[in-house]
Amino acid sequence: MQLPSVQRDKHQGINLPIPAVRTTAHVVMVFALPENSVIKMKYCGRQARWQKLMPPRCCGNCTYRRTVMPNYMTPKSYLNINFMFPHYSKLLILLIILAAFGAMIYLIFIRKVQKSKHILAQPFPESWRTILNEHVKFYCDLEDGQKAGFEKRVQLFLATKKIEPIETEINDSIKIMVAASAIIPMFAFPEYNYPNLREILIYPNSFDEKFQTQRFEGHKEFIIGMVGNRFMNGTMIISKPDLINAYDGTKHKNNVGVHEFIHLIDNVDGTTDGIPEILMKHAYVAPWLHIIKEEMSRIQQGRSDISPYALTSNAEFLAVVSEYFFDNLENFKIKHPNLYNYLITIFHQNP
Repeated sequence: MQLPSVQRDKHQGINLPIPAVRTTAHVVMVFALPENSVIKMKYCGRQARWQKLMPPRCCGNCTYRRTVMPNYMTPKSYLNINFMFPHYSKLLILLIILAAFGAMIYLIFIRKVQKSKHILAQPFPESWRTILNEHVKFYCDLEDGQKAGFEKRVQLFLATKKIEPIETEINDSIKIMVAASAIIPMFAFPEYNYPNLREILIYPNSFDEKFQTQRFEGHKEFIIGMVGNRFMNGTMIISKPDLINAYDGTKHKNNVGVHEFIHLIDNVDGTTDGIPEILMKHAYVAPWLHIIKEEMSRIQQGRSDISPYALTSNAEFLAVVSEYFFDNLENFKIKHPNLYNYLITIFHQNP
């Protein structure tokens, strides 16, 4: 059936206020009209308007098929149709989108769980165990069952985080040291695996704020570790020589690896402010800030063996005292009993 050609309207019609028709699908209209009838169609955005002018007397040959159309169509009347999804259809679409998104998240979660199970099912390499025994005192002080848990977390960390050398070379010892630095402060939380970290870059030595490591006259190199932000969000940088020095088998006050991972823990709540909210109850915040202020005063007066770098900010204070706490526990407990009590509460462990 051929439709008649569309003609321009030369008639004046009566505009009848017909309410918009809400449809669950596109309205499809096929008109077979007499020659003296006129159809005008105007489309603007998501609203379509059909204007149909019929002669006063229909010849009877006028037929049309419609879906969800008002049951009146009078001569010289205007019919307005809004293509709109009903509110229940919009809700259905929203539910479908949410269901698809939920299914995607679930599949990702299942894949991660399966991957973790596969990793943890693998035997721990004996060479890695030797590295831990030779370099990581924290591991050596653990009981046998705790050592097994530490080893599994080392496997999981190394399988899920990228450790990449920059203009240097790394071996399993470096990788194990990085993993140990991550696990030590969060050892009491076996499910935690630093979701805000993707990669660790190992630099050949210290670097400046422009990430330069070249040695030339007047060049200042003082940064041995950094947690990236902005364009480097999810990235950590560690100086290789300083990491090795931290795990040389002797007791230190400094451990660049632990220091930087403390910053990551502190930043989980979105702010690196020396208050690790994932570890500290709200009631402890005010007393903790008070003890920070007191210890900073002692450092300024030269009455504390804590590094003056802790005076930089509350965030640096937390990182500095934490690396001291984990690397030289006995000395820290004797010289800083109040801080010691707070840190065993914060980290939920007494090494």
